[in-house]
Amino acid sequence: MKLIIPTYNRSAKLHRTLKYYMSLRNSINCEIVVLDGSTDDHAEWNKKHTEQSDRISYIKFDSNISFLDRVLNFLESCPADELITFGNDEDVFLPSYISDSEEFLMQNPSYSSYIGRFITLARPIFGLNRLSHFRDYITVNDISMEDPCRRILSLMSMILVGCSPVYFSTRRNSQLIMSIKLQLKLSLESTQELLDQTFLAMVGKIKFVNDVMLLRDETNLGYKFYDTRHDQDLYISADDLSLFKEVLLYEQSIDGLSSALDVLIDSWRPIEIESSNTASIALTRHKNTYSSFRSLNPNNSASQVAIRNISRSGIILAQLVSWFFIKREISAKVDSLSLSIFLRKVKTHAKYSE
Repeated sequence: MKLIIPTYNRSAKLHRTLKYYMSLRNSINCEIVVLDGSTDDHAEWNKKHTEQSDRISYIKFDSNISFLDRVLNFLESCPADELITFGNDEDVFLPSYISDSEEFLMQNPSYSSYIGRFITLARPIFGLNRLSHFRDYITVNDISMEDPCRRILSLMSMILVGCSPVYFSTRRNSQLIMSIKLQLKLSLESTQELLDQTFLAMVGKIKFVNDVMLLRDETNLGYKFYDTRHDQDLYISADDLSLFKEVLLYEQSIDGLSSALDVLIDSWRPIEIESSNTASIALTRHKNTYSSFRSLNPNNSASQVAIRNISRSGIILAQLVSWFFIKREISAKVDSLSLSIFLRKVKTHAKYSE
C-alpha cells in the first residue's frame, strides 16, 4: 500500500503535510510518495523536506506535465492490485483510516473504496479556527447493491444531500488508473471529479463509516482561481456534461447505464431550460445555504441581505463553538503535536521559507 501526494507550487503546505506524517511515523505503515510537478523554486524545498525521512520517496516531473498525467505515470509503474491512498498536499489522513481502509479493502474485493468522515476547517475568523458548515450529513451507508446503476444513483443522492467527497481516499490501483484515463478526456476538474465519483460506484461497492478519515484545509488563504478548475457560473458546463456521458458510454457496456447517467446529468443541468446560465439543482442547493427564510418576493433585496447576514452570523458562531468540541474529540485519535502541526495557518500557494 502506498500513500501518494501530488503537489504543484505549494511547498509551504507540503512541508506542513509531510511534517504531520513524519510526526506519526510509528503509526503509519505505508510508503509515502511525493509526485512533484513544481517549478524549481518550490521543488528544491520539496526535495529537501522529503529527504528528512527514509519512508518518503520523491519523484520530480516536468512542471508542464498535468496533475493527472503525473499521477497516471506513477500508478502505471505500480502493481495493478496494489492499494493506493490518494492524497494531496494540504489535507492529511488519520493513521486509523489508512490501516482500517487497507484491512477492509483487502478483505472485501468487491468494494472499490472505503470512506470515512472529513473534518473541514473554513477560513479563520479573527484568527480563530472554525468548522465548515458544509458537513457530511450522511456518514454511514453501505452502497452494496449488485446493480452498478443503482450504486451510481445511490452515491449521487448522497453527494447531493451531503457526504464526504470520495476523490481523495484509498482506492484499488487498477480502478484508479482507468478512472484517470477517462478523466483525461475531459477539460474541467469539476467534471473530472464527477466522472471519478460515477466510475468509483460503477466498478465496485462503497462503504461509508462514521469514523474520521481526513483533516481538510479549506481555509483558502491566498487561493488563486484557475480556469480549468470549474465553470464559474454553472460549475459543470453543458458541453462537459455531454462529453462526460459520451466518455462513459464509449468505455462501458452496462444495461441501463445511459438512463442512469441521464438522471445524474439532470441534477447538473440549468433548472430553467430556456436559459443556459441558471444554476442546476445541485448548485442551487449549495448557493442557497443561507436562504431558508428568504422573502417570497424575489425583488426584495434588502430582506435577502438581512436574512443572509443573520443566518451567516449564527452559522459562524456555531462553527467556532463546534470546532472547540470537535478538536477535543480528534485529540483522542491524533496526538496533540501532530494536530498542532496541521493547524498551522499556511497560505495556499506560499513558498516555504526557513
